Amino acid sequence: MHGRMVHASNIKVLQVVDPSLIVAGGETGQTRVYVHLQQPIENLKVGDVVSITGTVKKSSKATDITGGLSSTASQTLNAQPFFIEAQSCEKSG
Repeated sequence: MHGRMVHASNIKVLQVVDPSLIVAGGETGQTRVYVHLQQPIENLKVGDVVSITGTVKKSSKATDITGGLSSTASQTLNAQPFFIEAQSCEKSG
């Protein structure tokens, strides 16, 4: 999966870890994926619906990204096997 491009529409924001790191998933919340936002979205909150275009990355290879996050967000991201590096993320509706 590492290096694959993804585009997902109508994804629900399940958690905002910090302005640059969100948890998104389906309506049921069973599928959760961590998304690093290169451009944070102002006023993004739980329950918002977004469209994401990005690349799947292994957390273990993301030291350049995790170094720029808050310590909580960095630890959270490092605990995941992979995440999406979002080149674009837009609120829907």
